Amino acid sequence: MSIELIYSCITLTLMELVLGIDNIIFVSILSDKLLENQREKARNLGIILSVILRVALLFVIGLILSMQKPLIQLGNFNLSGKDLMLLIGGLFLIYKTVKELLHKLKPHKDESETAARVVVSFTNILIQIMIINVVFSVDTILTAVGLVDSVLVMAIAIIASSALMLVFAKPIVSLINKFPGIKLLAFVFLILIGFYLIAEAFHIELSKAYLYCSMVVALICEWLNILYRKANPTKF
Repeated sequence: MSIELIYSCITLTLMELVLGIDNIIFVSILSDKLLENQREKARNLGIILSVILRVALLFVIGLILSMQKPLIQLGNFNLSGKDLMLLIGGLFLIYKTVKELLHKLKPHKDESETAARVVVSFTNILIQIMIINVVFSVDTILTAVGLVDSVLVMAIAIIASSALMLVFAKPIVSLINKFPGIKLLAFVFLILIGFYLIAEAFHIELSKAYLYCSMVVALICEWLNILYRKANPTKF
């Protein structure tokens, strides 16, 4: 493998890792509805399934590229298969996130009421994870195709980034669950990702860099707030 391909592989791996953060957050929020002994299994299985799906999609890359051809024409505006998938995925992501957010904000009268809530089945959660995995996979593969021509490099980058996600998934989930403010920011982040997918479906050019930068700033502010609360416990 040449130096250029190695550089492309490293760049693509880092890009896939960054793009996979929203996947980790969504999977962690969904798995939180499971019994405690099933949550880590659901997270890991969700990430592993996303790897299998993305590598499998690489072998039908021609079909994925054909999804960019117009399917529906509304005047001068065209919707392709990719656009429809992003639109449905964005709406699904917003719906699920808002639903979970409203549930978290709903006051519980006592612990018994919270414990009595319906626990979603493991299979149900995996199906929902796979739905959003399909959307994220198609989006990231199309992005990867724009950067690299080699299917082998894309496969290596996907596997490497997913291995790193498996390593970082537990610390990220623990951080989100430990601090309520960060968990609320995670919900907002997913809603913004949903709107980003819808905007992309309607060919509205938005840079994901601005989205990630704004979330980093929000996380820094929340982290400073946490440190301030720890330093001044009597004021709260």
